[in-house]
Amino acid sequence: GAEPPPRHAERQQDIDALAAVRAALGDCQRCKLAGTRTKIVFGVGAAWAIALRGQLARIPSQPAVLMLAPLAVVLLAFAIAWKGNNVLGVQILFPLALGLAVWAACGFKAARVLAAPLAYLYLGIPVWEYAVPLLQAMSVVATESFTKLVGISATVEGSLVRIPEGVFHIAEGCSGKRYLIVTLATTALGGALFGLHRWKFVAALAIAAGSALIANWIRI
Repeated sequence: GAEPPPRHAERQQDIDALAAVRAALGDCQRCKLAGTRTKIVFGVGAAWAIALRGQLARIPSQPAVLMLAPLAVVLLAFAIAWKGNNVLGVQILFPLALGLAVWAACGFKAARVLAAPLAYLYLGIPVWEYAVPLLQAMSVVATESFTKLVGISATVEGSLVRIPEGVFHIAEGCSGKRYLIVTLATTALGGALFGLHRWKFVAALAIAAGSALIANWIRI
């Protein structure tokens, strides 16, 4: 078969595509944002998906009719969340609906290619708030272990740590949530830009998550 185009040619195509979008939307006046906008900033997930279009073009379309059923269920849940003004529910279901729609229309291989940029959207959804209690508890355990390691007498009561010099509270702000989200987002984007293969990509995310947590514990 025909050889795929060189990687630099694909990147130039991506740049041309983004330039075309900028040219089409740069002077858009359809909303109030036009009055204060100074430049267009592309969503990372959207730009990531555009960067994958060369890879998607080489995948034959294989519609999966069976995926219409789970897609219908997700869309029904989405409609209920929308009607009920459940913003978090809408945000959680939207990337999932997009992924299932791609799977149903184009096949599993296309959905797998777009899985990472769609999953990237979850880094901007406040679902991470539910991880705060666990991250906070992990910070407490790490602090207790560290004080014992360096020979400091400490007593832990919930999120309070008592040492001879006084008492300090490991609050929710010390959970490391922001460290974790920013590190995962940066690592995921870097992995995509440098074309890391699947398992290297997963390993990079795992190392990044561990590094973010340890850095937060050291900060505490």
